[in-house]
Formats: sequence, structure tokens, C-alpha cells
Amino acid sequence: MTGIPSAVFLGLLVLGGDDPNDELGKFQGPWELTTIHFNGEVFPQKVRGTTHRVVGDRLHPLVEGKIPEGRKGLRIDLGSDVVLNGPKGKELLRGIDLVSPDSSVIGEILGPIDGVSRGIYEFVDNGDTLRVCLGSEGHSRPTKFAAEKQMGQAILVYKRPKK
Repeated sequence: MTGIPSAVFLGLLVLGGDDPNDELGKFQGPWELTTIHFNGEVFPQKVRGTTHRVVGDRLHPLVEGKIPEGRKGLRIDLGSDVVLNGPKGKELLRGIDLVSPDSSVIGEILGPIDGVSRGIYEFVDNGDTLRVCLGSEGHSRPTKFAAEKQMGQAILVYKRPKK
């Protein structure tokens, strides 16, 4: 794979919500992709103006501010959390799966993993920033937020648009 996987732009955005008691609710609404970290490089210039919207359990790329007609978007599945035993004790990493209605969509992003891209996520800055770390083809769910060379992981950073 060379450059930034195009799938990264498709729906690695799982951002912001209105109901703090509902985890999927935190993702709802529009998100601006600000940075992609992949294979030891940072690509802020490639993502300028890239916006996604989460509606229900679907992540949609926006074209001219709208969800393209006929696009199903990526399904967001939460709940596959990872518990690590480390020097600080047990650490919980929130799991996220992005499921493509067509496995070729995921293939464009990070390589086909049975139509599922597995990752971890966290909300920071009082929920105004979302970080998602996704594994690529042949790699399992990440166990840390890292995207160094040859790791097969990408980190996407999203921010809620300013009103």
C-alpha cells in the first residue's frame, strides 16, 4: 500500500454526540477530519475540507455538505473493548468496528478484513475531538494509539465543527 489509503477518507469518522449517557450518541453529527497519521507520516494537507456525518449507526462522507444519495455509509459497531494489563494496572480501550455494506469500500481504506475495519477510539477535549486508530489488512484490533512505519495502523483525528 502506498500513500494514504483512500478508505481512510470514507468513514473513519466517528464523532460527536448529544447524549453523554449513550455512547453511540456521542458520535452523532458532523465531524471535520483534521489529521491522518499513517505509516509514520502525518497528512494534514490531504484532509482539509473533509467532513463526515454520523446519523444513527452510520458514518457518511459529505459531498457539498450533504450525504450522497444512495450511499449506505459505514456501520459503526461499538462494544468490542480491549482490556490491557499494564504497568498502571488495567486499562480499557474502547473498541469500534466500521462495517462496510460492500467489503470493497473497506478494502479501499485499510484493506479487506471480512468487510470490517477494527479499531479503538477515544473522545478528548470534552468530546470535541475524536481519535480513532484502525488496523489495516492482516492486522488485528490495535492495542495502542500509534501509527508508526510498518504497524499497519492509521490514526484519524476529528474535530467538531465550530458553530
